[in-house]
Amino acid sequence: MKNIAIGLSSKEGKYSFHYDGKPKVDGGLCNSCGECLALCPVNGAIGMASGKAMIDPDLCAGCLACVARCKVKAVCANRRDDPLDLQIMLADIASAVVETVGKENAFFVNFLLEVDWLCDCEHGERGWSDLPIVPDLGIAASADPVALDVSSTELVNNAPGMPGSRADEASAMKPGEDKFKAMFPNVDWKVALTACERLGIGRTAYKLVKVD
Repeated sequence: MKNIAIGLSSKEGKYSFHYDGKPKVDGGLCNSCGECLALCPVNGAIGMASGKAMIDPDLCAGCLACVARCKVKAVCANRRDDPLDLQIMLADIASAVVETVGKENAFFVNFLLEVDWLCDCEHGERGWSDLPIVPDLGIAASADPVALDVSSTELVNNAPGMPGSRADEASAMKPGEDKFKAMFPNVDWKVALTACERLGIGRTAYKLVKVD
């Protein structure tokens, strides 16, 4: 569901999910170099006022190029960090994507291979990858993305943890232990999927059919 909501949403949608409000410039830190103006892809989104850069939130596309480029860290954005808020937003965005595409036009696949405990983008920001938390489990597929995610999560939880992995560090090695809850105590992975069910995207109930 996260790949549907974030991977298939617009750049504006991705930004709105991760950040509360558009980037702002701290005038006390801004050194008036003008680099952010030169790289901004939206004409007029960044201007100068009293020698300092200023961002027009109505024009800003939320690409974060200015945040990444500013050498003095004068440009910043407030990242959302409330787990419940993020999960409900994820369900809302996923619902909009599925409605736009049409459930009848989509089929969903989860590769339960090299299952990591962080998404690729976060590992990219940190500059490293990690051991899979469970052995490779195969490939799961369904016309129902909600049932697919519930079954995939439970397959991971029912698998033994990998020694030396984040699951091991979280003491969630036994089959049947909720590895995600152990690794992220403040996040209930069921919230987003239950919200998706209520929005009519799919059902949390499923029947698992194994194919050799």
